[in-house]
Amino acid sequence: MDLIDLVEISSRLHMLRFPIGQAYLWRDGGNGRGGRGDELDFGDGARVVHAPGHTDGSIAVHLSRHGVLFVGDTIASVGGIALGVFNVDRERAQESMRRLVAPAPSTVCYGHGDPTPGFGDLG
Repeated sequence: MDLIDLVEISSRLHMLRFPIGQAYLWRDGGNGRGGRGDELDFGDGARVVHAPGHTDGSIAVHLSRHGVLFVGDTIASVGGIALGVFNVDRERAQESMRRLVAPAPSTVCYGHGDPTPGFGDLG
């Protein structure tokens, strides 16, 4: 068994999966917009949401039919729900956070911290 799995989710979306349970998503395209709105083959139509700020290519994945949003490192739930600490562009990260909070998902999963029922007071 390999220590790290490379998974192609779609032609432009890839994931590195590590044995300790961490996973890192990235998308191809290079223009900072490729992949936005792509529908993926899982979660009854999961959608890629462009969420730049943590990195230029940061994304979230929204399973709208299930009310679940995976926000990656844009938002964290360590000691409360807040903007991630390290960002290449804090202003863009704040705007991404505002857009991610807007659809009011019932469950939010983070790159850092435990899942929460929605965004609490932010939503």
